[in-house]
Amino acid sequence: MGGNAFNASHPEATFPRMSPSVYHLAKTQIQAALQPLYEHVATPAEAPQKADHGDIDFLVCFPKSDVTTEHIHAALGAVWSIPKKGTSHFALPWDTIAGRHTDELSRPGDHIQVDVYIADDFAQFERVRFCHSYGDLTMILGLMARSCRLSLGSNGLRLANPVPTSPPFTFHLSSSFPEILIFFGLTMSRWSEGFTTQDEIFEWISSSPYYNPGVMARSESDHQGGRKAREARGMYQNFLIYARRRTNGKASVPDREAAMQTALQTFGRWDVYCRVLHVAAVKSHISASFTGKLVTEWTDAHGPPVRWLMDEVKKKLGGDQPDQDSLADFQESEQSEFIIDPMHRTLCAWQIGMGAMNILAIRTLVEQVKEEMDKDGRLEFDWKEAKLKREAERKAALAAGTTSSPISLDDASSGQALN
Repeated sequence: MGGNAFNASHPEATFPRMSPSVYHLAKTQIQAALQPLYEHVATPAEAPQKADHGDIDFLVCFPKSDVTTEHIHAALGAVWSIPKKGTSHFALPWDTIAGRHTDELSRPGDHIQVDVYIADDFAQFERVRFCHSYGDLTMILGLMARSCRLSLGSNGLRLANPVPTSPPFTFHLSSSFPEILIFFGLTMSRWSEGFTTQDEIFEWISSSPYYNPGVMARSESDHQGGRKAREARGMYQNFLIYARRRTNGKASVPDREAAMQTALQTFGRWDVYCRVLHVAAVKSHISASFTGKLVTEWTDAHGPPVRWLMDEVKKKLGGDQPDQDSLADFQESEQSEFIIDPMHRTLCAWQIGMGAMNILAIRTLVEQVKEEMDKDGRLEFDWKEAKLKREAERKAALAAGTTSSPISLDDASSGQALN
């Protein structure tokens, strides 16, 4: 938050920026205060060459007992706090944490803002620590990801655009940052060594086979969301300058589609992705070729018989029984880190059959089913008699002190009158 979390609740309070020496002194003391409360306590690695700091970020995970915001407030000696899900904010007196004469910018009554992010588990703890380390590093990696039609964030790597299903959904690739770095041709070991200058980070990123300054500059220009926030990020803007100086207008344009496909294959998600697209294509074809309006047009049927016709067509094609490929695919998905809704992965037997038919074949089948049902009298239904029977059932239910359910179309789907 850069020391701005308390602007609204305590506008009179001052939170001066901290020099590196004050920041590290305060960080050491606060970490010591948090360690008795949590199994894991850490601060993200600072951006190299950072001149000062607006606040101090901490990540914690696995409380050693029932820890509340009030416990953290007391342990830190905070004067104010803003409890929130995820990150809570605490205002600490400058003098008690950093001392009176530790910074020429400080004055009596100044405060230090401490942000504490409580992770749900250790995996989330590690992901957030990675994403908030070394300043704008993850934002820069995200720019490189966008140039490959991917998106990088605190939950890991995913496709940049939702999968064109109905409804669309986000397709995740990996939440493991060591694996994500390997995909980009970078190593976690180098990240762990740390960086002393911004140029060291820029050179490390530029060693990736997916680093293409020309394409990345174009991707930055095309990306409108969050532009103001990115413009305010000094390290990110320094990287763009670094990249432009090395472009010279001669950078080749990589095949973004191929890069995305490589990512899908690298993370073992290619087959699942193809399956989802296939299911979406089959369902889209059926939605356009097998509708009540079309069945009415083809058969001159109206009302409930239209549904009975459609149900009979589905039955002839195998019904709602999932096909074996769908069952095997769904069982495999249950073992995946990213479970995809079965509606996007599975097809019924009738959908498999109809997916292989063009609209002319579907019409022919519907007309054949109509002829068979007409011949068997299964499209007849005496609504007048049904109404009389329903009224009799209602009266009987009232007399017995029970309620009666309305006649459903399924009761009538056999085409037999209720007598």
